[in-house]
Amino acid sequence: MAEEAWNAWPDASEGDLTIMRAAVINRTVLSEVAVALDLGSLLELGAGEAKSGGRQRESVLSTAMEALIAAIYLDGGLDACREFVKTWFPAPGENFGEGGVHKDNKSRLQELMQSQRRALPGYEVLEIGGSGHEQQFRVKCMLAELKIATEGSGASRRAAEQMAAGRALAALEPEE
Repeated sequence: MAEEAWNAWPDASEGDLTIMRAAVINRTVLSEVAVALDLGSLLELGAGEAKSGGRQRESVLSTAMEALIAAIYLDGGLDACREFVKTWFPAPGENFGEGGVHKDNKSRLQELMQSQRRALPGYEVLEIGGSGHEQQFRVKCMLAELKIATEGSGASRRAAEQMAAGRALAALEPEE
């Protein structure tokens, strides 16, 4: 991903390149890709971990995704690994704004709605599962005017809202 950032943004500062890479390769994005691949259903977990929702837990999914990427690298080499990452992960820097300032999904969605003079997105917590420090949140992002509703999940309400907002942005791409 660092290579992709460098190739796409050769004039960016080292700090901006680091932020771009970190915005794409982090626990939340790794777990989102794992969900998209339905990786959780393929994991062999202990009985306790399986019962407590380990197949949907961000920490478990992100670790499993890292292991999958490593396995692809070890089995198929750098080119196979590069192709997998380019296919399944967002391009580094695609969520950067003016001057290299990183904008998260919620900020980008709100700015898009404001620029189109539309109602701002609404967020609703649908479910809170798990216990204590291992809670899992499921949130809905609603763009009522456009009749778009997306869901996201994460280890915090904020993470779930970010995922839902990212999915709403993806749903809007053909209209942009």
